[in-house]
Amino acid sequence: MAATSTDNLHDFLVNGFSRVGQKSAEQMQKLAGIKGTRKAKGLSSEHLKALLVAMQEVDVPPPPPCLPLPLSDRRGDDRAGTGKGV
Repeated sequence: MAATSTDNLHDFLVNGFSRVGQKSAEQMQKLAGIKGTRKAKGLSSEHLKALLVAMQEVDVPPPPPCLPLPLSDRRGDDRAGTGKGV
């Protein structure tokens, strides 16, 4: 993801990950030793490894749960009761 982003690191973290806000992004940047103004696309493999470790150390709430679809809305289910899948 970082390799294709045109954002700086801070914006990449805030906009690219669910529930990562300003404070969490700043903590990740500090732990990884990377300035938030640096382009995400230009991070070296060493920086990416450090960022991964930092992301695992910062407490971020899990993404919101998705609401399950009713069985009749799932692909391949018998929507019309005909005994045939979609």
